[in-house]
Amino acid sequence: MGLRLLYLIFCRLLDCALLLGRSSAASNAETLALRHEILALRRQVEWPRISWADRAALSALAEHLPPALRGVEVDCEGFAALMRSCHGAVRTTLRILPAMAAVAMAGKCWCKPRDHGVEWFHDSFPDRALASTVPRVCRATGRKFCVTETAVDAEAPEVLRKRMVEDLREQGALVSPGVEAAFGKVPRHLFVPEVSATEVYGAPEAVFIKRNSQGKPVSSVSAPWLHARMLEAAQVAPGMRVLEIGSGGCNAALLAELVGDQGSVTTVDIDPDITTRASRLLAEAGYGQVRVREADGIQPLQDAPAQGFDRIVVTVGAADLSPAWLDQLAPTGRLVVPLRFRGLSRTIAFARKQDHLRSDTLIVSGFVAIQGDGAHAPRVVRLAGQEVRLVVDENQPADADALAAAFTSPRYEHWARVELGSSEGLLPRLDVWLAGAIAPYGRLRATQAAAERGLVGWVLGRGAPAVWHRDSLAYVTLRPAPQATEGRYELGVIAHGPDRERLAAHLADAVGRFDREARSAGEPVVRAYRRDVREHSLGEVTVDKPNVRLVIT
Repeated sequence: MGLRLLYLIFCRLLDCALLLGRSSAASNAETLALRHEILALRRQVEWPRISWADRAALSALAEHLPPALRGVEVDCEGFAALMRSCHGAVRTTLRILPAMAAVAMAGKCWCKPRDHGVEWFHDSFPDRALASTVPRVCRATGRKFCVTETAVDAEAPEVLRKRMVEDLREQGALVSPGVEAAFGKVPRHLFVPEVSATEVYGAPEAVFIKRNSQGKPVSSVSAPWLHARMLEAAQVAPGMRVLEIGSGGCNAALLAELVGDQGSVTTVDIDPDITTRASRLLAEAGYGQVRVREADGIQPLQDAPAQGFDRIVVTVGAADLSPAWLDQLAPTGRLVVPLRFRGLSRTIAFARKQDHLRSDTLIVSGFVAIQGDGAHAPRVVRLAGQEVRLVVDENQPADADALAAAFTSPRYEHWARVELGSSEGLLPRLDVWLAGAIAPYGRLRATQAAAERGLVGWVLGRGAPAVWHRDSLAYVTLRPAPQATEGRYELGVIAHGPDRERLAAHLADAVGRFDREARSAGEPVVRAYRRDVREHSLGEVTVDKPNVRLVIT
């Protein structure tokens, strides 16, 4: 124990010494990287988001935690015993609540004893902060939660809904009066009864409603801001015929409000559990007119309108555009779909233009993957075990062994002399533009531990653009801009392998072309052609999928 303590002290002193020698510019760059990583993790993992009120409550309660319980894991039996010992004897909030917090934070399963209810706990603690935090912690750790919230002094859903609309309007997610009115009417909390109304209306990310046997989410209700952005991009009008792929219930209700009595909404899902749930919740919320179908969403819908659907809104992550969507989309229709290409995930709003679809909106987002015949996972090349990986989409050729060997070779750095600010939002546009300018192209992803060990340069949470050729690879990185004010960074390239210098110059040149030609031109444009309509031109970079060919300009 003594040796371990000395070792930990040494490690902390070494960390302090490193921090003292670090410049403010380096600290700012690391802060930018960590912010991006946190945003990425929030989209990938359901984790409790503790508010200031929750933190204050937990901090206050921790001060009163009985010494015998500090540092001790409390299981469900121990918690039940403590409840029995306190009930009717010492009925103080300060003794019960720390135990409940300790149980939740330890990740243990705890349940409601049958001989007395837990509503007494809520009545004893009128502040709803901890009452909302403990369930979130339990759910995030995959534990059962049996505490009822009937006595919590929570805000009315109407108040929460109004606040949500105001926040979305301030963020710029809500723009049109029609979408804003729909958000003000739909009782969002009724479609996620598993969580509190406070969570539903304030959720910054998706709420997962079903997981598979491996614990992976297979269905969710998207965050309010993403629902708003997608519906604004869809441009739904009264009287339209709308098809939704992926049924959660809430988005279908919003669509029903937008199309009105003269329009129609059909929602499709391959999972019978999800369609049964959606049918029930839609009926209970007053949207029984929405047609719910159990079917594979990439297949043609049997009772589709003869004129086609005016709007098709896909709410699951797709790796390709289904021919059925293209066939059943009206001549003036719009398709909104979360599409994965070259390791990127973007929700794209397409409008039909003669022989192709043309994007006018790209939203950085993440969705649960589509199931059924359309399911397709990207290939992952492990460059350094689980710590550094290369994500390869569209069956691009990549020699895994050769690239892994190249990654062990010395690095070569090439700085592109392209600067950006921390608030410019330039990197998402660069990612998409490079996908249409250079090939092969993928994403290099790395863990925080890999960065700390020096295996990679600064790689943000969503990964870095990467290119490769036979036994060499290169990826985009960044550093504090030399001789610049704080908050400015320079883009560069790190390369490995025998051909590292040429490959680094090739990728850096593409970054430079983006800076000169596209930096001020707004979002890149994605055009989708059927494979049998557009042939591949010599020298043209395209993203070829089984059904469509993407051209990015």
